[in-house]
Amino acid sequence: MSRPTRKTFESLKSTEKLMEVIDIAYNYYIDLLKYNLAINEIKKEDKSQGSNNIPPPPSPLEIGEYSVQEYVLLSIQKISSNLLAEVVWSLPLLYAEKLLILVESVLKLMYDHSILNSKQLTENPINNKNLSFYGLEPLTRTVLCLVQTHFIHWISSINTISPIIGQNNSAGGYLNVWTKSSDPRNDRIPQYNIRSVLSNLKIYIHHLLKNQMEIVSLNNGILKILEQDAASNSSVKPITFDEITEQRKNKQSKKRRTSN
Repeated sequence: MSRPTRKTFESLKSTEKLMEVIDIAYNYYIDLLKYNLAINEIKKEDKSQGSNNIPPPPSPLEIGEYSVQEYVLLSIQKISSNLLAEVVWSLPLLYAEKLLILVESVLKLMYDHSILNSKQLTENPINNKNLSFYGLEPLTRTVLCLVQTHFIHWISSINTISPIIGQNNSAGGYLNVWTKSSDPRNDRIPQYNIRSVLSNLKIYIHHLLKNQMEIVSLNNGILKILEQDAASNSSVKPITFDEITEQRKNKQSKKRRTSN
C-alpha cells in the first residue's frame, strides 16, 4: 500500500475547507432567496410600506462584507490550481449540486456585468475586481469537473430533482424558481431544475469566454500598433514577440543538427 503524499493531505484539507464554504454560502444564499421572495409577495399584495419592516438575513461572519458570489469565487481561487480538479471530484453529490448552483450565481453576475458594459448602461456598474474575468478560468474548470463527474446522474434523474422548469428569459436561458414547500426536509432546497442550471451555465460561459477572447485580440492589436510606432520613431528596431519566437526556433533547430 502506497503511503499518502503531501499532495493527498493538501487535497483532503482543501476539500474539507470547500465543503465548509459551500455550507456557509449555500445556506446564506437560500436565506437571501427567501428574503427576496417575501419582499416580492408583499409587493404583489400592494403592501409596499411593510416591505421595509422585513430585515435582510444577517451575513455570516465568514462572509463578512463580501457578497455570496465574491465569497464563493475567492474561496475557489484560494485552491491550488493543480489541486482544483481533484478537490472538485472528491465532493459528495449533494455538495456538488450546491456548488453548481453557487457557481451559476457567480457566472450570472459576471454575465450581467458584461451585458451592462456592452450596452453602456452604467447606472449601476459592478466595479469589482474580484468578479472580473480573472476569476473566469477557475470557475470554468470547476463547472467542467462537476459536469464530467455527475453528468450521467443529473441527466438520468432530471425529472426527479424538480418538476419546476423556469420560464425562458430574454437571454434565452431559464429562470430558476424558489417556492415554498410544506415538506420540512425541503426547507433549504430551491426548486432548481438541473437542466435550467446547465443551460444557463452554457450561455454564461460561452458569452464570457467569447468576450475575453475579443479583449485579448484587441490588446494584441494595440501591441502591434505600438511596436510599429516605436520602430518608425527609433533608429534601433525593437525586437517583437514573433521575432523572439523565430530566434528560439532557430536555436532549437541548430542544437538538433549538432546533436545529430
